[in-house]
Order: sequence, then C-alpha cells, then structure tokens
Amino acid sequence: MMCRQIERAFKVITIFLTIAVFASTARGDLSGWRIGIDPGHGGTDPGAVGPTGLQEKEVNLTASLGMRYFLVRQNAEVFMTRTTDVTLSLSSRANFMNSNDVDRSICVHHNSSSNPDPNWHLTYVAEGTGWATSGDLAFDISHRVTDFNGLGFGWSNCGREGVYEENFYMLIYTYMPSVLPEISFISNPLEEQRLYHDRYCYGNGRGMYEGIMDHLGGWGGDAGEVEGHALEIAQLPTEFKLHQSYPNPFNAQTVIPLELPQRSMVKIELFNVSGRNLGTICEGIKEAGWPKVHYNAAHLASGLYFYKVVVEGLEQGGSFMDTGKMLLLK
Repeated sequence: MMCRQIERAFKVITIFLTIAVFASTARGDLSGWRIGIDPGHGGTDPGAVGPTGLQEKEVNLTASLGMRYFLVRQNAEVFMTRTTDVTLSLSSRANFMNSNDVDRSICVHHNSSSNPDPNWHLTYVAEGTGWATSGDLAFDISHRVTDFNGLGFGWSNCGREGVYEENFYMLIYTYMPSVLPEISFISNPLEEQRLYHDRYCYGNGRGMYEGIMDHLGGWGGDAGEVEGHALEIAQLPTEFKLHQSYPNPFNAQTVIPLELPQRSMVKIELFNVSGRNLGTICEGIKEAGWPKVHYNAAHLASGLYFYKVVVEGLEQGGSFMDTGKMLLLK
C-alpha cells in the first residue's frame, strides 16, 4: 500500500510540473451549461498522421481532456464522446450530443496537408452560420486558441476572422450550436514536434475553454488569480477499478479510492459479515479520474465490514462491480 501511495504521489507531482503554467485561471461559473466535447477520430481511425508518425487521434484527445478539466472546474456539465482510444462512427457521435441535449458541441481536430508548410488555425461552422450563434462561439474559440499557440488564421469564406463555413457531419447533424476547431497542422514538421508535448496540447485545450467562457459570459472574480492545481484529469484511467480502503484497519474514518475512465454513476453499499445491508455510503455521479469516497463509521461497532461498489458509465457505457473489506477497530 505504501508503495502504491508513493507511486501515485510521484505521478501527481509529475503531472503538476508538466502543466503548472496552465493551471491558473479566473474564477467563474458555468453552472447549468451542458458542454459536449468530441475528440475527433480514435480507435482504428488515427486521423491525420504527422511526418514522424504522431497520430491526430492522440492529440485531439489530449487537448479535449485539457478543455474538459477547466470547464469542470467552472461547474459546467461536460459530456465527452470518448475519453479513451475507441472507434466511434460519426452518427454515434452526433447522436451522443443530441441525446444528451448539450447546449454547445465542440468537435476537436487537427489539420493536415500534403504541403508541409501550412500551419494556422480555423474553427469551422455549418454553412450559413458564420455570423449566428455557432459563428460567435467559433470566433471566440479561434481567437483564444491563437492567443496561446501564436499561429494566426487561415482564409475565411464568411468574412469573419478565424471562422470558416463547411458542412462537416458533426456540424449539420447536431441540433445545438456546433463548432469544429482545426487547431493546427499536424503535417507541419515543427508543429508536430510541439504537439508531442502534453503541456502544449493542454494549452490548446485551455484556449478552447477560454473561448467558451468568453462566449457564455462565464468570467467572474479576479482574472489574474492563480490556482495551482494538478491536471490529474488529463491522464485518465483506462479501466474501472476499486482499490483497498485506507487506513485499514481504521478507527472511525477511512477512504475508498476508485478509478473511473469516464463520468459515471457510482453507488457504494456497506454490509456486515452476515451479509446484512447496513446502508449506502455513497450514491451519485462522479467525474472521470481518481475520486476518493470518505466514510465515517463512528456509529458502527468494531468488526469486519464489506463494501460493494457498482458503477455505470455515463459516456461510453459499461458497468463495473467489485467488493472490498475493511476492519474497524475502536
């Protein structure tokens, strides 16, 4: 157990050092807003491939997780079509956005060209929406992303800087205002090298997040305030797991650690050695990552207890159930 805790602490420190420069953000509030994020490609579909083999699906996901991290911190409800490397059809992605009734849909991509020289940013919207709500969101995202990566914009076909009208599937088959940022060109050798670094991709994710904040008017408080948080959520677990509670044995208070690769409904129930259900320790939605459930057993007598965890994935589906035991000594 001690080795596992040391390993986890080292991992958190490593992630913090990697992205600390991006961990400061203004306090704000996006409560009530439902944001859909679709990291383009995935699984058997790598998307564009850079000169040395970097796959677009990887950088799309990293940038998307960075964006999600900041949105969740501002109380937005975030829905992602994928949080791991899985294959999804375009129709399933669009249906996911529509069925979850999100307020805004952001489909994250990186561009490519047979010419290695181009490298700029555009955010795409459906034809005829360059100056509508989708166009407003695209404009804000484009300018925030390019503030970070310094690439500037490609040519616009609707007269609005950073916005391009094109009938991509995820723009015309979603019911809400939808945008598709093509953040940069993975085919550009110098850009590909930048995209290899998670910190750079997280920064692009923060740019998209700040564009959403501009668009929805979510800013508040001191815009210069620094909050040093590790971006644990940017490197999500790959599977559901239940870890041994700690401390164990314990006196009154203990912690039950979980690993969730996606946003999930979690229920934890407590049983005695006779199998009698003593009640629910936890029931509710947990974000992807490493949530820890704290439990105070001061009302229980000393003895051996069992806790059963039931998890239902809310983004990619799937379920998980496991049981652990803990010894209460008073």
